Amino acid sequence: MSAARTMSRRERRRQFVRSRAWLVIRLVALALIAAVAILLAMLAFSDAHG
Repeated sequence: MSAARTMSRRERRRQFVRSRAWLVIRLVALALIAAVAILLAMLAFSDAHG
């Protein structure tokens, strides 16, 4: 009984870690996309004014 309980807890923790990793990956991807968009906008702005 206790062994099954520990197994379920371990599975729950693994799922939590996986979901958290997905959240971090998504945030990093969004940050990269935002940085690229800002860089492109700055380049376009400098080109228009240069």
